[in-house]
Amino acid sequence: MKTTIKNLMLAMVLIAGMNVFAADFNVAVKEGYTLLVSLEQVGASSNVLLRDDQGVLLYNKELKNQVETLDLKNLPHGTYTLYMENDVIFEKTLIIKNADGLSVFADAEGTVFKPSFKKINNTLRMSLTNPAHKTVTFKIYDNKGAEVASTQSEDFIIKKTFEFANDKKGDYLVKTYVGDHSFSKSISMN
Repeated sequence: MKTTIKNLMLAMVLIAGMNVFAADFNVAVKEGYTLLVSLEQVGASSNVLLRDDQGVLLYNKELKNQVETLDLKNLPHGTYTLYMENDVIFEKTLIIKNADGLSVFADAEGTVFKPSFKKINNTLRMSLTNPAHKTVTFKIYDNKGAEVASTQSEDFIIKKTFEFANDKKGDYLVKTYVGDHSFSKSISMN
């Protein structure tokens, strides 16, 4: 019972802490081929990017607590993706442009939280909030590209600790896979 209460309290603290950096990210059609992108209640700057269906970057701007207008009238009809990303979360919105104007669709995957890392002595602690219970995989590679550790979970709150012996000090690459998304982080254990 005590463990359950501790886990619930930890989950509440993690979610509350993440909300400081989470953004109220809204995308709406203003008129015709104009998008209104608003980013409010942001604890840190966020990048907003627009890509076409081939992945070509068409727009990239750092926003913090502001509203931005994007005019898409000069772009060809097609499918576009608007991304919002900061240190903690990743969101995407699908935009379809046709003769009738623009249609906006929130991504069915919703918000994807990014992993957090903390080094303490010879240990690396990793955590991630996973509200959609997606398959999350952490993989650690040494500086030669060899995989030295791996773990997988679908839990709501994922916490993993990896120990590095004194003879294993050096640079590592941590790759985190959350569903179809991947994030990389270089870590130096010294």
